Amino acid sequence: IGDCAFRGIAIEDTQFLMKMPQLRIIGYQKLEYYGVEKNSENKVASLPTGGSSDILVDSGHQATDKNKKVYGSEVFTNCNQLKEVTLPASVEQIGSRAFYFKATAVDDVYSSSSKITKVTWTSSTDKSAAVTRTIYSEAFGGNVSIKTIVLPENQGAGESLIIEPYAFFANVALENVGVTGDGSNVLPVTLKAVKRRVFSDCNSLKKITIKPTEEGFCPALDEGVFMWCTSMQEATLPNDVVEIPKKFFYNVPLTTFN
Repeated sequence: IGDCAFRGIAIEDTQFLMKMPQLRIIGYQKLEYYGVEKNSENKVASLPTGGSSDILVDSGHQATDKNKKVYGSEVFTNCNQLKEVTLPASVEQIGSRAFYFKATAVDDVYSSSSKITKVTWTSSTDKSAAVTRTIYSEAFGGNVSIKTIVLPENQGAGESLIIEPYAFFANVALENVGVTGDGSNVLPVTLKAVKRRVFSDCNSLKKITIKPTEEGFCPALDEGVFMWCTSMQEATLPNDVVEIPKKFFYNVPLTTFN
């Protein structure tokens, strides 16, 4: 599904995607940039309605303009009636800002027009192919109403999950994230990397468990992943973690750490 394909439409769910068993990509952009840090709001732009002759698209569908400004996928951005996102197991890539909503902060309280409350990415049962799944930067950034995110996990298939920077930034209502969505908050064992500030400012998240990979290693951890998660009291990391990066739990009121 290409960039901006459904931007601004009035759908309430994405059940129609479940009828697309060959769907692999939702949004082309795979950005190393992100626009939510201080003084960097202009690093990522919205693709203009109707397109623009100033935007260049390379053979990999990556969009820039003559000034090297980059653009987010915004496949479902500004779908202000969208309440539930369901994705088939065939999906391998969720592009940068695919479900992004612009969030603004007043007195450190974030708000946006997003009404999405639940995201379910269905797990595959196919053991025949090793699939790498990637959630790119800011994919779900600014979704202030999401309470539950269910991530895929296909054990024994050689599957990998990589979550890029700020993927769930400012999901301030998020309480449940992991394989089950039941509040246990155990991330998939297929997780290979969780990048910079992925869950930053998820103020309702109370606990988290990152397990060793199926190969027995700690996933690659980046800085500030859970910073400003101001309700988090319990966290568990793999025993063989060799480094806890800077600001990983910055301003987090942990009372139990394993």
